[in-house]
Amino acid sequence: METQYDYAVFIGRFQPFHRGHYHVAIEALKKASKLIFVIGSHDAPRTPKNPFTTVERREIILSAFDDEQRKRIKMIQQTDHTYNEERWISSIQTSVLNTCLNDNEWSPDPIKIALVGYSKDHSSYYLKKFPQWDLIEIEPIYKNLSATCVRNVLLFDPKELLDQYSY
Repeated sequence: METQYDYAVFIGRFQPFHRGHYHVAIEALKKASKLIFVIGSHDAPRTPKNPFTTVERREIILSAFDDEQRKRIKMIQQTDHTYNEERWISSIQTSVLNTCLNDNEWSPDPIKIALVGYSKDHSSYYLKKFPQWDLIEIEPIYKNLSATCVRNVLLFDPKELLDQYSY
């Protein structure tokens, strides 16, 4: 399969991984040979905002893909660096580069990396923080779907929330 990039990087907390995330991942796999999930809030305590552990999120994500797709997926765990955005960015860049270098035999050709996602709101500002990677914005197919909505349905009153977020 001929792809435009060696790696696509998908940054998120994936609390939980849902169909919208899956759509972005599938589109990324069309454009890159491999997909690196950067799973944020690694080792954060369980809260209503972060109900799943990194291990649980990893299992949820991988269970969505078939065997061939799973062979093309890499996972990086990312701790939060609250109030230190430069450290967070640097940590992601280093982890992604190490993953790419450890995954390949040496080559004189540069590794082509793209960041995937979409600018849904103010929380997507980080997409512009990795200028060394191309940005591939992938339009959502579920405009109102968010992990917040999914968490609310799972953790609180499903009827009230389903009425509020009905499509």
